[in-house]
Amino acid sequence: MAHAERTWLVRSVSVAVALLLCTVVLAGPLTAPAQALGARSKQFQMPSNRNAEIPKEAPKLSEIKLIDYDFKKYGSSAERRRLLDRWDTEVNSLPR
Repeated sequence: MAHAERTWLVRSVSVAVALLLCTVVLAGPLTAPAQALGARSKQFQMPSNRNAEIPKEAPKLSEIKLIDYDFKKYGSSAERRRLLDRWDTEVNSLPR
């Protein structure tokens, strides 16, 4: 897969996850007709409404490789602080 395709795929998945999270948390899923507007404007993310048509250009979720993210570990305040301190020490301190 070319770099541009990977970038598009990552952005599409990121947008889809953000939209899904926002719609479910804030107001519930958008109506199917409302989600069809995304495809008409060339935004081919997966719809959060099960009744909405999936654009043929949408990423195939079964083909996306995900990392096994440890939310308990990396979501903790202590681990966040450790990683930020390490970043400041090893990366942010380098000359520009």
